[in-house]
Amino acid sequence: MDASRLASSLNQAPLLGGLDARALSLIAAVSTVRHVEAGRSIYRDGDEANAMYIVEQGKVSIRRSDGDLELGSGDTFGGMALLNDTPRACDAYATSDCDLVKVDRAGFRDLLFLHKEIAYEVLWAAVQRLGPLCDPHKLVWY
Repeated sequence: MDASRLASSLNQAPLLGGLDARALSLIAAVSTVRHVEAGRSIYRDGDEANAMYIVEQGKVSIRRSDGDLELGSGDTFGGMALLNDTPRACDAYATSDCDLVKVDRAGFRDLLFLHKEIAYEVLWAAVQRLGPLCDPHKLVWY
C-alpha cells in the first residue's frame, strides 16, 4: 500500500482524524498492513494490547460480553491500545479475508515522544472523543 493511501486510512481513525498530512505520514511510517484470512483471530480477550487497527478491506467481528459488533472498511478497533497498557477486553476475528492497517503502540509512542506537537493533537482528539462519554456529575476533582 502506498504512503498516501495509508495516510488516508489513518485519517479515518477517531484518534488520528484531522491530523495534518505531515503527522499522518509520520504515523504511516510506524504502521503496516496486515492480511488476515476469514475465520482467523486478530486478537483474543486478555491478550496484550499492542496495536490499533483500521479495516482497509473486508469484515471484522468484535465479540464482547455485551454483544457482537461487525466492522467494515474504514472502521477502527483496538484504539485504546495506543493510550494504555491494559489487556484486550474482547475478541476480534476476520469474518472475511481482510486487510488491516496496524498502528503499532511502541512505534506510535516513540513518535509522540519525538514530536510533541503530534502528541498534543492526539491528546486533544482523545479528550474531544472521550469527553462526551463522561458524566460530569460523577467526576470528582481534587
